[in-house]
Amino acid sequence: MKIILALLLVLIFTPAAHSQGDALLKSDATGGANKLSVLGIPPELLNKTSEFFTNLVAGNINLAYKILLKGSPISERKEEIVTLIRETKLSVKLYGNIKGSEFVSSESVTGSYLRLRYLALLETLPMRWIFTFYKSPANGWVVTNVKFDDLSEFYFSDQ
Repeated sequence: MKIILALLLVLIFTPAAHSQGDALLKSDATGGANKLSVLGIPPELLNKTSEFFTNLVAGNINLAYKILLKGSPISERKEEIVTLIRETKLSVKLYGNIKGSEFVSSESVTGSYLRLRYLALLETLPMRWIFTFYKSPANGWVVTNVKFDDLSEFYFSDQ
């Protein structure tokens, strides 16, 4: 039994098993997206983040956040939305237009609380994006946190 479990773990955590994961969700300058299923991530969340990045690529930053935050508790905090939009525009000014995005990984605390990580592809530098979602009994899947920064090297391990 231990051998079967060890073999399963090796298959799950080998690069070949995840090679498709690197290309799971990419949107390009044309706004098109290549969507494939991702084990354990509700498709509506992949669609929500894909639409968000498609709008960013098109330069529709305000619309991107409006759609992403619909029904979210964040949508009630106007100052936080203004800050997110301002910081996104500043990142575009500093690093160039957003040309696309790539799915990096996900992390689940429970079936109703998870985090998705993406790499945004800007003209001169990639950026790290982290979205936290909660499946509210009243509102369905909503964003509870959005973080982004230019510290994309933290996606690599220090080992």
